[in-house]
Amino acid sequence: MEWNKRQETILQIIFWLLLIGVAASMVSQILPLQVAILMSLKSVLIIMIVAYINDRLIIPRLFQEQRFWLYLFTLVGVITVSAWINVSMDEFLFPKEIPQPPRAISPFNRFKKVVLIFGVPAYRILPAFFITIAVLFITTVYTLSKQFIKKESQNSALEKEKIQHELNFLRSQINPHFIFNALNNLHAMVQIKPEKSGDYILKLGEMLRYVLEDCKKDKVTLAQEIQYIENYIFFQKLKDENFKHIDFQYEIAQSESIELEPMLFIALVENTFLHSYTDKEQERHIRIQIKIVNQQIQLLTQNNIGKENRSSTRREHHIGIANIKRRLALLYRGTHTLKQYQEGNDFISELSINYG
Repeated sequence: MEWNKRQETILQIIFWLLLIGVAASMVSQILPLQVAILMSLKSVLIIMIVAYINDRLIIPRLFQEQRFWLYLFTLVGVITVSAWINVSMDEFLFPKEIPQPPRAISPFNRFKKVVLIFGVPAYRILPAFFITIAVLFITTVYTLSKQFIKKESQNSALEKEKIQHELNFLRSQINPHFIFNALNNLHAMVQIKPEKSGDYILKLGEMLRYVLEDCKKDKVTLAQEIQYIENYIFFQKLKDENFKHIDFQYEIAQSESIELEPMLFIALVENTFLHSYTDKEQERHIRIQIKIVNQQIQLLTQNNIGKENRSSTRREHHIGIANIKRRLALLYRGTHTLKQYQEGNDFISELSINYG
């Protein structure tokens, strides 16, 4: 920020010095160089004061308050007064050096006498008036552009902060959601197959380590996410040995180098198990596929549509899917697609994320 202010100050100094140089070179065509420099310094100083008055007072109090007509009238008044002061000081400081224009080039030569504006010849005050307008136009455009960029930068920073807060909240929902499901599964395992509950607890420890430690990072590797899904499938098979129709496919050599938002796929994977339950085990099937195609991570889940065995299942499903949709919208806006549809007696989800 300090460097930007210093850069802005340097830019303004260069602008005013260039203006002095251009004015002095023009005036030196008809006046001595020393007089031309002094006159240019005086004129640019007056214009500079008007420019900063416009920047610090008139624009904030009138233009930005949308009082446009009052802003316009005030600005015209300030420009007129400054032009009059500018020319009057020339008359006072350099009375002998200021030449009268030849009759042939005077824009007022059709009049018998010179037109006066506030006691100053019009042929001298009008150029000062229009030069001041030109400089004020440049400085006003610069000021408004600078304020617009600053406002956009502030809005962008606020938006990023808001997104980060929301992401933190969404991530905080993952752990309770996971632990809630894990405890339900552990309760069922202890009751149905107590002799295998020890293996389940060990695997559960691995998953908790991933959720509580690795998922604190902004990104995890695709390999870590795949391992988590494999552990989850292991739990489901351990809980129900009759459930054999689970097809999990992945062939991704570069999975260690590809990174993504942690626990982004698990809601869709959980959904396949939660909603494929049926009394007819032979009809129960799940397919999960992860692959890389053209710089895209593609996840496909497919499951038979069974009846839900608990009302809480529907609530968990809504929490998980709503969570993943919101995180996708925040982190992969415009770079992902999520399609969910029914095909026969199967429900299919297709998620694609650009990682390149």
